[in-house]
Amino acid sequence: MNRELLSFTRKMNALSDAGLPVLRTLRAIEKDMQEGEWKNAVVVIIDDIESGGILSEGLAKYPKLFDMVYVAMVQAGEKGGYLEIVLQRLLTLLEEPYKDELARSLQLLGILVNSGLPILECLSLVSKTCNEKFRQLYEKVHLSIREGESLAVPMHNSGLLPTTIVYLIDCGEESGTLPDTLATAAKLCEDEAESKRWTWRRLLAL
Repeated sequence: MNRELLSFTRKMNALSDAGLPVLRTLRAIEKDMQEGEWKNAVVVIIDDIESGGILSEGLAKYPKLFDMVYVAMVQAGEKGGYLEIVLQRLLTLLEEPYKDELARSLQLLGILVNSGLPILECLSLVSKTCNEKFRQLYEKVHLSIREGESLAVPMHNSGLLPTTIVYLIDCGEESGTLPDTLATAAKLCEDEAESKRWTWRRLLAL
């Protein structure tokens, strides 16, 4: 976990939640920072915003510090007028990293969709954070949706997702509650993965 990014996001979230504008929030955070790469980046971002720029544009200048998913979510929050909510979701994502690849990718997809990004952009971003097997899956899902199909069909055809998870996603699409069902699916996957890890630990201990 990137501790600097987590600390930055926690402070952004806390100060924004308290009602501080972005510029004042960044100034407060910068004053508490030690000299180094992060402080230098925040100083430049502050200068950019003072010159009429926006936060996501400033973050995008530092891809080593803020990855494309982080920047895209902030950009969506700025466009939609709910940056505070996006910061809360980013914090959740950073504080609760999923160990299981399927669970992690479903959780991320749910957060991105809930942040207001178009579904095709969400899938593209998620695919770039996955291993080869799941990258191919999300690329196929992306193509299927462009052709008018649903999320559930290519996920089912891949054989990578349990039937229960596919049904959950299908229900979420039909009912308009996809972000919630993706979060439920991610939790279910992680619980199952943890159960398997616990079983293996028990067997190894025998």
